[in-house]
Amino acid sequence: TVKAVKNDKGRRLLQELELWEVSLVTFPMLPSARVGAKGESRDDPAMRELARVFDDARRELARG
Repeated sequence: TVKAVKNDKGRRLLQELELWEVSLVTFPMLPSARVGAKGESRDDPAMRELARVFDDARRELARG
């Protein structure tokens, strides 16, 4: 959520979102395929954290 407000009933109304599509698979179609960067910034901390999570998940799946 980039921007949200609460209405008079206390419900959160989302006004601006950043949506990510993520698809984890056990066996990728191209084993050498990797995400190197997204968007304009290659030093985005959120993207580095996401890459770390994917790497950890891949290792965990490989262990069985």
